[in-house]
Amino acid sequence: GAVYDIAAPGVKIKSAGKDANDEYIDKNGTSMASPMVAFAAAVLQIKYGKNSSSKVYDTFDNISTEKTGTVRHPMASAKNFTAKKLNLAAMIEYNPVDYVDIDVSGNLAQSIVSPTEVKFTAKIKYQDAVDFAESDDKGYDDIVFSVVKTGADYNIEKGEVVFSEKTKVLTFTPEEAGYYCVYAANTAYVDSSSRIVKLRVSFAEKIEDAGLTVKNDTDVVRKDSTTTFSVDNIYMIDIEKYTVVWSLYDANYKLIETHYGTEYKFLPKDTGDYIVVCKVGSEKVFEETVTVKISEAKINEIKGYAIGFSVLAVVLAFSIFSAVKVVLSRRR
Repeated sequence: GAVYDIAAPGVKIKSAGKDANDEYIDKNGTSMASPMVAFAAAVLQIKYGKNSSSKVYDTFDNISTEKTGTVRHPMASAKNFTAKKLNLAAMIEYNPVDYVDIDVSGNLAQSIVSPTEVKFTAKIKYQDAVDFAESDDKGYDDIVFSVVKTGADYNIEKGEVVFSEKTKVLTFTPEEAGYYCVYAANTAYVDSSSRIVKLRVSFAEKIEDAGLTVKNDTDVVRKDSTTTFSVDNIYMIDIEKYTVVWSLYDANYKLIETHYGTEYKFLPKDTGDYIVVCKVGSEKVFEETVTVKISEAKINEIKGYAIGFSVLAVVLAFSIFSAVKVVLSRRR
């Protein structure tokens, strides 16, 4: 990118040579600059104490360039690449965020049948402070809220981030049942400095509570054309607990086929009446008689015949008219 994070000394750095035990040589490059940054990080970790990775990152990332100064390096592409100086003295004086707490307004144990909004408000406390910072503190500008969908163990490392936003106040309404972790942080790290809020959204207790309905994607069901039937609101049901079964019958209620899953693709080979039934667990949520009409190909074929007959009729009419006209001419 056009901006680097940290610029550290990397030109004419004294380094051990390989030809003798007491040999020192001058070296250049990032291999020389990286140990400088690592040393600064180690000093900061000593200052902040154990499990302080987030504070170290906070210091590197959020300390102002006014405190550190900057370095500009003209590259071959003629672009100026700018970075903060590795200013250890300024970094030691920096006061990082020590803890991010969250005030919660709303229900943390709810059902997906009637989900409600939950409001999360971040509160930050600095390393050397006793109380939380005022709501207009600039530190809140760096707060990022994240919502992670996890398993029942609420393990965010194995979870999936479903929402993330740079804000000090987050409003979240769940759209799926499951287990969620909500946290706020001012760095890329989440550790003991961040409070993690657990949100549980349960499935519908009863199938009828979900208001399941079945819809299909076509207005007219035709032979040799696929019609897809699907269960609406199925996300409210734990499909690992309840099996979704589709059954297709003929007009005499003789079973033709059975299909498992939240969708059923119906591809009729003949016209006529069929009965489609959907059960979720032992509950029948759908039964409907479907009339299969002739295929699009047949319709086009009939249209072709109709056009052909129309053209033939016009030609015959014209021929008859011409013949009559000739006869009448001769009589005159």
